[in-house]
Amino acid sequence: ALFLSRDRLKKLSFTEQEAAGREVSTRRSALLADTSTRSLAQADVQMKQAEELNSTADSLQSALGNAETVQDRLHVIAQTEIAQTRAIAAQTQILAQMLKLQSAAAIKAGLAPDSVGEITEAKE
Repeated sequence: ALFLSRDRLKKLSFTEQEAAGREVSTRRSALLADTSTRSLAQADVQMKQAEELNSTADSLQSALGNAETVQDRLHVIAQTEIAQTRAIAAQTQILAQMLKLQSAAAIKAGLAPDSVGEITEAKE
């Protein structure tokens, strides 16, 4: 777990509380390291996909210029919509990974291990 409940902490001795805090800190560090590594890997993948998307756009532009019939143009439009959908899906993945990385960094940087109770109580 990335947080400890205050109720659980009250039942522990000072030494056990300290050990539990170190355990949470270790988990948080591991989460941040894992998320950072995944973010770096995803960035590499997205850079390659951006190049492919640019190439696809060039191909679609060429195909549109060569389209002679309405059906040909509609086919290019359909292919463009598919490319846009894939680009949006990639953007959504990037945003999700960025949110995860930012959350992991915030947890590691400043949220006390027992602050989860305060956060959930504030919502009520």
